[in-house]
Amino acid sequence: MYAIDFLAKSQPIRKIEKLRYAVNSNMRYFIAKKKQLIGRKTLVVFAACLLLITTFYGSGCAAPTDETPKQFPQSVNTIPESANTSVAPLSDFMQRRTVKYEDGRTVNLIVIKLEKDKFIWETAEDQGAPKTVMAWRQELGADLVINGSYFDEEMRPTGFYKPRDADESRIAWPDRDNQKNGSGYTGLVQIRNGLLSLHYLPASFQKTPTKDSAAFLSYPTLIADGKILVDSDTKKYARRTILAQDKKGIPYIVITESGIISLFEIANWLTVQPEEFSIAVNLDGGGSTGLSYADKKINIEITSAPVPNVIHLKTATSY
Repeated sequence: MYAIDFLAKSQPIRKIEKLRYAVNSNMRYFIAKKKQLIGRKTLVVFAACLLLITTFYGSGCAAPTDETPKQFPQSVNTIPESANTSVAPLSDFMQRRTVKYEDGRTVNLIVIKLEKDKFIWETAEDQGAPKTVMAWRQELGADLVINGSYFDEEMRPTGFYKPRDADESRIAWPDRDNQKNGSGYTGLVQIRNGLLSLHYLPASFQKTPTKDSAAFLSYPTLIADGKILVDSDTKKYARRTILAQDKKGIPYIVITESGIISLFEIANWLTVQPEEFSIAVNLDGGGSTGLSYADKKINIEITSAPVPNVIHLKTATSY
């Protein structure tokens, strides 16, 4: 999912304004000519047609003129939001769950429990060669791969992102005051010694991740301390990829297998699941959402658009 720079002025709007100016100028020229050739009634019809064309074209391309900063990137990926996968059999540490909504939407999700002593977590990144999650799994020789952090048009992470053994991130680690901001990149995803941990920054100050850990920031944090943090529904529906932990610290992946769901809906759904999630962090979604898993008997593919970074896992016996 590309991120939109909400501080930049809208290029599409300026182009449309130029288009409208050009068309309106042409319209005045033609009107002047037509006055010499046709009657007033025909002239009015001609002008109305040109105005209709201008209005129709502009309304189909214009971006919203609201310049209020937007907290979250908007998806422009080309994978259909309703992308489905075949109902393949699941491994014994996975469960399918379905939720139906009054507007007719049916959302199928997969909940994956990943016991600490059974899986090794890691991240991978290649800005120059983004790939689908299946291609990533095949290249890495991993057992399971999901999409990772948000990224921009140049395939760079839009928030703090540090691979293991890297000294620093392109985007600086937030200081104490910025960590208190509940509307920004509040969810810390950290992998150290092959183990995943999640943290909600406004609730507990976190030092800059150490060199031996992989870490990135994401948003929004859906649940912290077992309580929902999304207090309103924007009605913006998309595919979702979520990392969560229960009260025992056991990590989970929750991903939409088919259907689309809002952040408010998925946050509320998570709070009533039997796992009793204590924290849940939303990752990149929309067209970027994807999962690829394979073992000797089972293969599950939730197709993603090409993504420049992923989270991948191997079973402990694979090492």
